[in-house]
Amino acid sequence: MIPSMSDILNPGGSWSPIGVDFGQRTVKAAQCHRVRGGWRLARAITIPRAEATALPTLKECERLAGVLTRRDFRGDDVVVAGPAGVIMTLILDLPPRASGAPLATIVRMELARAHKVDAASIEAAWWDLPETARPGGGRASDGVAALAVGMTHEHAATLVDHMWGAGLRVRAIEPLPCALARGLVPLCTASGNGLNAVVDIGWSSATVSLLRGPALVYTRVIADAGVKCVYGKALSRAGMEESPLEDVLADPGHNGVSGRRAADREVLSQVEAHAALLSRELKTSLAYAAHRYPGTGRRTVLLVGGGAEIPGLAQQIEAALEASASPVAPVAPAMLTLECTPSLVTRGASGLCGAISLTTHPCRSRRASRRAA
Repeated sequence: MIPSMSDILNPGGSWSPIGVDFGQRTVKAAQCHRVRGGWRLARAITIPRAEATALPTLKECERLAGVLTRRDFRGDDVVVAGPAGVIMTLILDLPPRASGAPLATIVRMELARAHKVDAASIEAAWWDLPETARPGGGRASDGVAALAVGMTHEHAATLVDHMWGAGLRVRAIEPLPCALARGLVPLCTASGNGLNAVVDIGWSSATVSLLRGPALVYTRVIADAGVKCVYGKALSRAGMEESPLEDVLADPGHNGVSGRRAADREVLSQVEAHAALLSRELKTSLAYAAHRYPGTGRRTVLLVGGGAEIPGLAQQIEAALEASASPVAPVAPAMLTLECTPSLVTRGASGLCGAISLTTHPCRSRRASRRAA
């Protein structure tokens, strides 16, 4: 049975925690409300970032808290995405569990070594990856393959302190690829154990993640592969000054803006180049996965984030991947099996998928914890 959003949302209380996703250009927040037969996406906002910093300042958190109050979000429990710039990831092979080796310590030390930080300064989590098989049968290793994620205590404390100072209580900090893997369960488990790629296209970078069924097995940040790449180059090469992002990325030739023909050509050119870049990165990632999990077919490529709905991007990636049997498509909130208020799922709503997925974190609200006690 494929889990629904109702199965994985916090079962305690009628309102989910507030999912908060700080991107470099915008901050997204979402909250779901329990209704008969499931959950409804009841609140969703996207507001500009005041400062393009990896971690939000206290002032910015206070601004966010004020917007949440004015937009009638309920409660002060939040689950925050760990900013891509401060989250550490690593795939590693560990000794067998039966060996008695201190696996948690090894994970933390290897993660610290790979990212050149002090092992004592980080908080790490890890999980087993699906077993791989040798050609002809048998396990590829007697050890444990794992995907580890981590964040320094300093970064975590700063984020929690700033949110706390704004009156928001952080129930969890979670890497966005982990949240998306959980939020996209209804789409990914429909294909069994096939490989599904999730491409989160942000402002300055993109993140490629691979899911084998519901399990996150690979994630990698691609620098300089975000919307800014298309937007900035199109403006520069067309000789234009600053222009609203929505105008630049609108369907070229159909935006009704006079004097935009040169910019339209540049947008088309940059979208094509961007699609080629993402396709090359996807091919590399999928080739790695095919080597690690031989015989596992690819099912879908799901696009999320602020750049997921750039006109023509999905079609060009699909063509470049020669993936006629594996469609490439942006994810809308309604695809997550949530009921959605129509006004919350307008163009650009793919950027909300991260915040929505964060609302499904299995943390317990303070109210539910008190009731359990």
